[in-house]
Amino acid sequence: MCCIFLMKLVRRSLLALLTVFLLQVLLVSSPSLASTSRVPLADCPPGTFPGTEAFASTIILQMPFIAGETWTVGGAGSFYGNGKHCNEFNDYYATDWNRTNDDGANVLPVADGVVSDILAPPCPAGTGYGCYVQIDHANGYRTLYAHLSQVLVANQASVHTWTLIGEVGQTGVPPGGGPHLHLTFKHNDNGYFSYCWNNGQTCLNTENPQWPQGHRPSPMMTASGATILEDFQSYTSVNGRIYLPDLRNNDNGWTSEFYVRNDGTESRNVKIAYYTAFGTNTTVETCPNVDPNERCWIPMNVSQRLPPGTTGSAYIDGGEAVSVVVIQWRASPEARAAYLGVSQPSTRVHVPLLHRNNYGLYSEIYVQNNWPTSTNVTLQYKVSPGQPGGNCIQTIYNVPARGLQVIRLSEVDCIGTTFVGSAYVTNSANNALAVASTQRKSDHSNMAESSGAGGTANTAYAPLIQNNNYGWISGIALQNASSSTNNLTANVYNQTGGSPCRTDTYFNIGARRSQIISTPGGACTSVASAVYGGGSQPVAAIVNQVLPGTPSSTDYEAIAAPSKKVVVPLWSNQPGWISGLVVQNVNTQSANITITFYDAAGNPSGSPLTAVIQPRTLYIASSTGVADGSAVVTADRPVAVAVNHFLSISGDGSMSHIGVQR
Repeated sequence: MCCIFLMKLVRRSLLALLTVFLLQVLLVSSPSLASTSRVPLADCPPGTFPGTEAFASTIILQMPFIAGETWTVGGAGSFYGNGKHCNEFNDYYATDWNRTNDDGANVLPVADGVVSDILAPPCPAGTGYGCYVQIDHANGYRTLYAHLSQVLVANQASVHTWTLIGEVGQTGVPPGGGPHLHLTFKHNDNGYFSYCWNNGQTCLNTENPQWPQGHRPSPMMTASGATILEDFQSYTSVNGRIYLPDLRNNDNGWTSEFYVRNDGTESRNVKIAYYTAFGTNTTVETCPNVDPNERCWIPMNVSQRLPPGTTGSAYIDGGEAVSVVVIQWRASPEARAAYLGVSQPSTRVHVPLLHRNNYGLYSEIYVQNNWPTSTNVTLQYKVSPGQPGGNCIQTIYNVPARGLQVIRLSEVDCIGTTFVGSAYVTNSANNALAVASTQRKSDHSNMAESSGAGGTANTAYAPLIQNNNYGWISGIALQNASSSTNNLTANVYNQTGGSPCRTDTYFNIGARRSQIISTPGGACTSVASAVYGGGSQPVAAIVNQVLPGTPSSTDYEAIAAPSKKVVVPLWSNQPGWISGLVVQNVNTQSANITITFYDAAGNPSGSPLTAVIQPRTLYIASSTGVADGSAVVTADRPVAVAVNHFLSISGDGSMSHIGVQR
């Protein structure tokens, strides 16, 4: 069980670990735009037909614009429709977005997905979609962004809500129509959607013609929370907003600081809004003119941000590409921890590992309700197979709007006096929550913190497994993130790749429950990586790294969505500090990678590192020879990145986190 101990790392300079030490610690085809069942839009009688699928969307939708921007729905045919239409199986709605000086404005996806079709300049003028980007999302949903002046993504690229996909324009718009964004939203698109159904026409694929169903677009996350859009109303975007659910100003000796990095291509003003645990806004401030690749440092021991002796939260608006890492630190006993800002809050959050009195370890959960309505938060605690404790449900009522709820497992008696397990967090208002969790062992001053930034998916990747590496060992909590019993798998690979050095299957793991997995043993090398799976069901995982008999310990989250660009917001080479990273090639083909370093002002530092990584192998780099600042990993295939930071002090001077997947 000691290998489950996950501690935290944090501090102002935050980076850690030298090279050797790091080793130690460390779709569908595009829909046809014309078919025999289609009629030109201009021939359709007026009406509306959004349908029910869009309204009942199972994915959280963001506005397609940068956080803080205000846009108006309507103006050029919003929610247009007709009489009868053919969408019994493939639902559809469309809307236009306008604002003053909207030509050239940045366009973002409304949800994560994969680009399934593009039409880049030069594009048709005066008719049709013009330049467009089509994105396929989870559960059969598809969006299309039309009339773009620029297309900024490639076909088959993975995109996130913060990814720039294009710029607003007027390609394809009839003369005099003016620039605007035309957004379509479909479900189960079969490529034969009919705009109209006229006498003598029939629907394809045995569909029955449907009558208009009224204005029922899917709710989108706005500055006012989840909102049903209405024609000619204006809304402010929160897309690209980053949430910090655990900030402290000398709360029981713990103080926070954080680094905001501009990952974009233009200078920007980064807005930060702070809130007390009661939901009171203390101040709003700006990091002005943050240049590309530059980072802004914010210490929390300032009373205007949070009152002394308290814990609160914040959100950050900085455009489509800002990454944030938070450091927690305590002077006595010495301890540090780090977590990534939450870029995608969720109505349902999984916490893979929690403790109550487990060899002295205790956990806390920080739930940030950063929406303008209060909510009741419910936590389902699930004991891990073979571990102490019991299952139970806890409900906390009236968590205030913009407020923070701290749950200390030392006070949750229904799980038993000793507990090792997981939690599933939901809320009555279906507000999007940002959640962080900790693991502490006060007598060793250990601390670890995670924020769910790794996400959930059918496969999760762990770039660094320590297998008695200079005494360091790893322990994993692998959570079944589905609502039904499932079999979970763990494949461990040696640093040099090849076939798995160890494979385990864990049968019939209950819904939301975590399986505890120990260091893989002698068949695997001292530095390894792992791939965790849930078959057709999602999983989440936490990896703990500890040096038994010492306070040193860290944790990081397994990565659900590897990408071709990974940002490391904090990379340190200050006196006493050193950082290291591990790049995991998750593919069955070799990957070409480049690691570029930047100083704190955003200037390139040292020479980029380049390498060819064979399938399932690892590449390790340290901050030796480069300035204190940040780093970016790019590759021609998706990769997963974990980062270690180390400070040569007594106490727990280690901390870890994953890279920000771009």
